[in-house]
Amino acid sequence: MKFLETAFEDYFREYLKAHGITTRAAIEQAYNDVLDEWKGLASEDFGGETPVGFLTLLREKGKLADYILGVYGHNLKIGDLTVEFVMGLDRTEKNALLFRLFSSDNQRCKLFAVDMLDSDQSEEVTELLLDALLAFRSLNEKTANAIFDVLKDGRTGLDSLILEKTAGLSLVDDDELKDMLSDILSGYGGELVRRIVTEGFLSGANPILYASLLGRCGDEESITVLKEYLKGKELPHTEYAEIRNAVERLGGYL
Repeated sequence: MKFLETAFEDYFREYLKAHGITTRAAIEQAYNDVLDEWKGLASEDFGGETPVGFLTLLREKGKLADYILGVYGHNLKIGDLTVEFVMGLDRTEKNALLFRLFSSDNQRCKLFAVDMLDSDQSEEVTELLLDALLAFRSLNEKTANAIFDVLKDGRTGLDSLILEKTAGLSLVDDDELKDMLSDILSGYGGELVRRIVTEGFLSGANPILYASLLGRCGDEESITVLKEYLKGKELPHTEYAEIRNAVERLGGYL
């Protein structure tokens, strides 16, 4: 199968050679103009269609997802034109496409879908990403971190959804997942979240993280918890410094 991604690379390479363009600055300057020119050129490699026409034909035949899966299956980088085309789809069609790509076993394809879904704040997308994070052991580290970063930025109703799906994190046995969910929840605050974060801090498993989270979502009682934790302990400097910062952030002092 021919791919637009490799076709443009070849076209751009020949353009640079023909025009004697070698410096990075000149290459970057030429890129967009050459791409705009190329995407309007018909090619026999794509059935006499222009690159845009080829993508449109794939879309009409319901094969656009298969094409993108093929790009990643051949270990290629998705092209700017393909990304632009996907972004131009209406929301319903785009999400149907991205949800299918997200369900792929190809982690790079899944990561592409995460990046493209980032700006969609709908409950449907939020739940899709949260469910994936709850099963993060099935993901590679890069994809799991990308989903975590998207969710940590905050999404309407995410805190309630986390607490509902995990029964206030009581159903979460994986410590790393509990840390990630606590981190996300700390951005929302509330009494239940403060209790969850306080319990995480007092467990002593990851005091640096949970001190920071308490500094974000805690209250006056949290200052007392942090100070009590310090009593009679010889702590490493980094741990002590994070606890001190949390206390000061909440309006207290050591």
